[in-house]
Amino acid sequence: MLKSYLSQLAVGTAKLKFDFSKGTDPYLTVSVVDSTGGETPLPGVLKVETAFGSTASATNTISLHFRITNTSDTPIDLSAVKLRYYYTEDGAQAQNFWCDWCSAGTSNVTGAFNSISAENADNYLEVGFAGGTGNLAAGDSVEIQIRIAKEDWSNYNQTNDYSSTCRNVIYRVDRM
Repeated sequence: MLKSYLSQLAVGTAKLKFDFSKGTDPYLTVSVVDSTGGETPLPGVLKVETAFGSTASATNTISLHFRITNTSDTPIDLSAVKLRYYYTEDGAQAQNFWCDWCSAGTSNVTGAFNSISAENADNYLEVGFAGGTGNLAAGDSVEIQIRIAKEDWSNYNQTNDYSSTCRNVIYRVDRM
């Protein structure tokens, strides 16, 4: 396993699947720790559900709907929550981010494009909340509907996108 791949994993737990031919359990759970003294992990547990606006292989707009649920018994500061969508840019055009709707207020949602070098991703969109958005109470959910598109409206190829291959999967995480 390459260090360059591991360095791209978010702090928390990642589940990797291996294809062994001798019947060995193919799953390996890896705990990713920030040894650089970075951000403190959020207390509690978040459940993140994702719906995709388009399931087409090629689309000029990546549309995502996230529902984040606080399954812990303590409130979580939304400004500490970050979601990342990993994808290939399929070109070098400038990109645009829109938040179409959010139950915590559209103007409270932030989006930032970042370049990386990883398998099935050369970019990621980090979606978060502005300071002062407030807390996500225990048991409550917040929903976000966002879109990204290139300035020239050319297509993204979703078949080679890391996050797009995770359709219809619910992730339960203790850190984001």
